[in-house]
Amino acid sequence: MQEIDYIEEGEKCIRAYEFKWNQNARIKIPKTFSITYPHVPIKLITPSNYQYFLTDPEF
Repeated sequence: MQEIDYIEEGEKCIRAYEFKWNQNARIKIPKTFSITYPHVPIKLITPSNYQYFLTDPEF
């Protein structure tokens, strides 16, 4: 299965996020996404950093 949990499109950028309960979990980036959007980083959101995701627009 290839999927990204959440993609956000802004005026000048695209942000991609993967949500994991376990902060030590590995992110498996879908090959199709990374080929199509090589400049878009995927950020890992876990219980230890979710508050930044919710409150910081630049996160």
